[in-house]
Amino acid sequence: MKLNWGWRIAIVYTTFALGTLSFVGFALTKDVDLVRPDYYEQGLRHDDYAAATARAQTLNPLPTANIDHASRKLMLSLPPSMAGAEVSVEMYCPSQLNADRQATITINADGQSELSLSGYAAAPYVLTATWTFGGQTYRFQHSLTLR
Repeated sequence: MKLNWGWRIAIVYTTFALGTLSFVGFALTKDVDLVRPDYYEQGLRHDDYAAATARAQTLNPLPTANIDHASRKLMLSLPPSMAGAEVSVEMYCPSQLNADRQATITINADGQSELSLSGYAAAPYVLTATWTFGGQTYRFQHSLTLR
């Protein structure tokens, strides 16, 4: 049986329309969790964050953050002159929306502080540490992977 050109166009168009509708249905069932819930608020404070980050980069020694995987602790180090500063720590997990965590820690006389990471998902995180000392706000950001 031979189909004329009108039927062939109808078959191609119907196949295309069904494929498009199938893809739209598939896309609507997927959760997209890669954007922060406070995305726009973060964008509005970008200039303040840039200035605080620049101030942190002038410190001597520079702030550092490491993970002790054996004890599942975050080790944050600031200059000893900032002893007593309260640091707001945000652990942002770009791959899992519900894995974000926030905590406040205090820097000891040696410029050190620890944060227990028990209960945190094994995933990559972006650590953001923010603190105020001497009337100035400082911000330090570092990428870490928790195993």
